[in-house]
Amino acid sequence: MNQLGEFPGHNKIHSLRITIRRIQSVVTFVRSDVHKPSKKTLNNLKVLGKHLGRCRELDVAISDAKNLKLNDHALKRTRSKYGKRLARYLHQKRTKQTLKKLSKSVNGIKLDEHLLSSPPLSHLHKQLTNWRRTSIQSKSQIHIFRTMIKKTRYVLEAVGKPAAPLKKLQTHLGRAHDMEVLAKLVGSNTKISQIEQNHIRQAKKLISRSIRFALKQTL
Repeated sequence: MNQLGEFPGHNKIHSLRITIRRIQSVVTFVRSDVHKPSKKTLNNLKVLGKHLGRCRELDVAISDAKNLKLNDHALKRTRSKYGKRLARYLHQKRTKQTLKKLSKSVNGIKLDEHLLSSPPLSHLHKQLTNWRRTSIQSKSQIHIFRTMIKKTRYVLEAVGKPAAPLKKLQTHLGRAHDMEVLAKLVGSNTKISQIEQNHIRQAKKLISRSIRFALKQTL
């Protein structure tokens, strides 16, 4: 958490963003009687996450555009603009106070599954059960499911439970999302669409077994 107070270069954006998402995912399931970050602190953290997320999306888009031999000049200009916004936000007094409070709260929580809502992980298990009954087809469903898988993985890792089998699914869903973002930024073309659809196909092959695995871990 200490590095959140520094200006994050390109090589820090991803790790900072993941740190925030892990905290957000876990705090959702921590018992109400356990001291945790205030609602205001978590809302401010959400804003910071959006700033980091936008910069990260553009970093990935620039890299993908380069690999696909697409014009990335406009992407780089946009990335520079959002990078400056992020820097300004990080140096605001409110942001520094939020990070200080958050670091204190998070460091005070020694996580194990007994600190999660009782019965342990029941809410997460229920959500996964609902997804098991859902045929995931539309892009909106895929996006929501991708978020759910990330949340599941981060919570399981936080309490020391196995989560590695979810990583491959998360990667394919993430790369499909990257291609969707790239298409919105530079315009769709056949190559981008093919890569996106390939990752979606690979992800769909893993969905059933990944949900079964996650259900066992959240019993």
